[in-house]
Amino acid sequence: LSIIESSSAVNEGLRTPVGATLATDQWPRMGEGRTPIEIEKGGDAASGDEIKEMEGAVAEPSYWVLILNVLSTVSIGLVLKQLFVVSPLVPVAAVVALHLLFAQGATVVLRCMGLTESAKNVDWVFVSMYATAQAWAILSWNECLSYVSVGTYQLSKMCVIPTILAIQLVTKWGTVPSAPSLVYIILLLVGVRTATTVEVRFTDHPGHGLLWAGSAILGTALVQVLCGRQTEKNLSFVQLLSVSSGYSAVLAFTWSVLVDDWSAWIKEAHPPLELGLILASCVISLSINFTTAYIIGKFSPITFQVVGHVKTVSLLVMGAFLFHTPQTLATIGGSAIALLGAALYGNEQLRLRQEQSKSAAAKLES
Repeated sequence: LSIIESSSAVNEGLRTPVGATLATDQWPRMGEGRTPIEIEKGGDAASGDEIKEMEGAVAEPSYWVLILNVLSTVSIGLVLKQLFVVSPLVPVAAVVALHLLFAQGATVVLRCMGLTESAKNVDWVFVSMYATAQAWAILSWNECLSYVSVGTYQLSKMCVIPTILAIQLVTKWGTVPSAPSLVYIILLLVGVRTATTVEVRFTDHPGHGLLWAGSAILGTALVQVLCGRQTEKNLSFVQLLSVSSGYSAVLAFTWSVLVDDWSAWIKEAHPPLELGLILASCVISLSINFTTAYIIGKFSPITFQVVGHVKTVSLLVMGAFLFHTPQTLATIGGSAIALLGAALYGNEQLRLRQEQSKSAAAKLES
């Protein structure tokens, strides 16, 4: 889904590529494979090393992962922009399926290298829900962008956070942000909306546009909320990718066969540059998959959405420098407000996590 954000913000005139799986991570394993939650609930006394490691696991901001996620998203947007210039008829959903298969292959390599273990006692109902929601969200965004303008798309993206909050309130999955965090989120959304002020319009079929937009918003919110529950299912983000990416890839490829114009693409010339760009997008998508997994798992779906909006603002800023895009006062002011809201939100989340780590450490010591 990160690819959608990057490419649509880069250029409205190009077909918007869609892809990059969503996943989740869990707390770093400590003390014979026990997570902090398991340590606290297990009844056994925690060692001093476990307490120190827990404090570090919670307090460390891991900014490099956030930065890498933003850079990867911007990079893949530029790569796919060039791909659609070189090959306008390339089947988009098939590229999505290829990204998912690359993720699947990467998990196999990691498992063969002994860097991860096979998932055990898998809740296949949960995995099926996650994989279906993942493919549903990706493909819905792709269809949505066939009927709406980028302005409408941006407005739709901002509806994801309220939808996540609504799902969390109804299902009790996840923690609702604190009051200060909600204020900073509103500040961020106002800034993003101001910075990306463009015409909100539909094509000749507004009903189709609204339907696909609603489907994409709901699917995105659901898959990200599900991502946040992986610690409950004892799955690392690598294990989640391993058990879900193949299924999502099959759904994406099936959709590609139904909607993409394969015959026209096969008939056109395929220069080496096209293959190189596709492979480059697959490699970069791995970075997006793993960093997205880390962000959602270690932080929350809301935090991932905040990072996503920061990507949009970053793309606007990069567009001004790389493509000499004209900047209005609204764009400059909105970008500044959005970045301020994101910074305040990040600082608030870091403060809350530090408080949680101290509280957990105090319980274990007692």
